[in-house]
Amino acid sequence: MLQEIKDEAARLDRSLSWVVQRAWKLARLEIKKIPSVNDVADDEETEGT
Repeated sequence: MLQEIKDEAARLDRSLSWVVQRAWKLARLEIKKIPSVNDVADDEETEGT
């Protein structure tokens, strides 16, 4: 994965840091939609009772 990011940074003529920061800003809201391990465990316990 790191090599892919390095390749994209070179293609875009940007720093590795810039690419990672942009990717994080774009993906952050989608990542927040993923339930945490604690959320999943809580749901399973609730369904079992």
